[in-house]
Amino acid sequence: MHFFHIGQFDIIIMLHSGYSKRPVLKEVATIFNFDAPATYNLYKENAQLISEENGTALTLYTTDEDDMQRLELVQRKCQKNFGRGEMMQCLPLLW
Repeated sequence: MHFFHIGQFDIIIMLHSGYSKRPVLKEVATIFNFDAPATYNLYKENAQLISEENGTALTLYTTDEDDMQRLELVQRKCQKNFGRGEMMQCLPLLW
């Protein structure tokens, strides 16, 4: 973490499991979620790490029913809490 904060590394890879205390991160520009956060609060915690003006949180969702329900929940809560529908955009990817 120290080397990330002093600018020696531009990228840090973290896992949700494997640490007992959530690390403090500074000046995060992008969060890339390979797994969709299980709850809105987890999604919100991740998003709070990034800059409000220039930050991006990118989450991969599958067409799995559980992932789609999580996505709909997050979209509804973002609309309700922030009144902005454009906060989240879906970009379909074909592999």
